[in-house]
Amino acid sequence: MDLRDVVAMVKRDHASINADFARLARRGDASPELFSDVATRLIRHEVAEEIALYPALHGVDDGKLAEPRLSEQAEIESRLYRLERAGFDEAVLQPELADLWSTVFDHSEREEAEVLPLVAVALPQLERIKLGRLYARVRDTAPNRPRPQAGAEPTANTIIGPLATLADWIRDCARGSVWQAS
Repeated sequence: MDLRDVVAMVKRDHASINADFARLARRGDASPELFSDVATRLIRHEVAEEIALYPALHGVDDGKLAEPRLSEQAEIESRLYRLERAGFDEAVLQPELADLWSTVFDHSEREEAEVLPLVAVALPQLERIKLGRLYARVRDTAPNRPRPQAGAEPTANTIIGPLATLADWIRDCARGSVWQAS
């Protein structure tokens, strides 16, 4: 399979994110830096899927597979935001993190079993490569700090930062409504 194909790119990201979640869930001393990195990459990955992958799927199956997966992604983001607000208390974080990883893993497994095979069959390779370029552009060039106009309330947590504003900003940028250099 062409490594520029959106299907291959999503699978690589799933493997990388799941491997890092496994590292976090196994460690007794979860690293705030690794947690921040995994959370940010997960948000960027999910928004890139939302912008590049799922609109193409709507044209194939009228959203029958997309809607449940997008709902799962919204739940994952919501849980990340709750962890962000809770701060880095390892006694709270470890059980929550293991449960979140299980949810992320199950979600990625369903995407790889249901969504990606359909995309691979229904879309020509050239279209999948075009989607791969869009996916990579959204994921890799997304701003890495919250937009100032978002007006997010400051939190005491400095581990993740304001993930909700990051996700909103990535979506806005990918849709072309704003693009401010980070």
